[in-house]
Amino acid sequence: MDKKTLHEQLIEELKFRIPNNSELVNKLSDILYLGREAIYRRMRGDVHFSLEEASIISEKMDLSLDSLSKISGLKRPFVFKIANFSNPEEIDYKLINETVEFLDFVKDSPDSEMGTAAKLIPDAIHLSYDYITRFYLFKWIYQYDNQSQIRKFEDVKGTDRLLKILGNMTNRIQHIKNSYYIFDKRIFEYLVDDIKYFESIGLITQQDIKLLKEDLYACINDIELQAAKGMNSMGNKTQIYLSNLNFEAGFSYVRSDNYNLSTIRAFTMYDITSTDNATFANSMKWMQSLKRASSLISQSGEIERMNFFRKQNDIVDTL
Repeated sequence: MDKKTLHEQLIEELKFRIPNNSELVNKLSDILYLGREAIYRRMRGDVHFSLEEASIISEKMDLSLDSLSKISGLKRPFVFKIANFSNPEEIDYKLINETVEFLDFVKDSPDSEMGTAAKLIPDAIHLSYDYITRFYLFKWIYQYDNQSQIRKFEDVKGTDRLLKILGNMTNRIQHIKNSYYIFDKRIFEYLVDDIKYFESIGLITQQDIKLLKEDLYACINDIELQAAKGMNSMGNKTQIYLSNLNFEAGFSYVRSDNYNLSTIRAFTMYDITSTDNATFANSMKWMQSLKRASSLISQSGEIERMNFFRKQNDIVDTL
């Protein structure tokens, strides 16, 4: 079989993401500031997208030209989204807001689905709790943005604009029609151990620990309620699993009618993302395998569910 040109592969990927031809033409017209007929000529192959046009499309639609060029079948593209959460500039806000824009694009899809394997409390849950979110931000600053004076927890709050974007993210996630979470059984223990460490070196006060405990108790109660009901606050299906296997990092994916995204969580708050179809297929395969090795505690497994959440409250009690 002849190797496909970059133009042909780009058209193929665009049609996979947006199957409706009219919608695709309208979107490309908006991105490239070209008339519909000019876009149709490119879609038919009468005219090829220039490298500049392909680059603009890849940036606006989070595509990888390396992936499309298929340099090697063994290489799969990822985008490492490195934003500065401590002192964000305009480019950082834009990078962080890309997730909100993506979720806007998929949230109304009737078949939208999100799967998450979590060693940390997932964004979709902890972003509703100010002090837990602040702690993850504080830990990130301590480890990755400590350029000068060490900052105490009480000094880390996040900018209003950052918190608004994160709040929007939470809202959009709640609209996804089907979600499931696979929790590492020590998910709250890891967090409590981190809090104890920072307390031991004098970076978190007893008053802040008290407020963190209140958020943690409320968060545990929220997850238990979702597990019992099998739905989130928007009434969308939500399932909670407890993994019987250890896994190395946090993984998640979102899929909809015309868009797939795979994500690896790194360095507490960074995301490594890919829209590559083969990567997505492998992510799905891994997540399904982990699900089979996990216990469902949503609307079933009542005794295991009660024991798990009782244990999490006992862990928080140790703070």
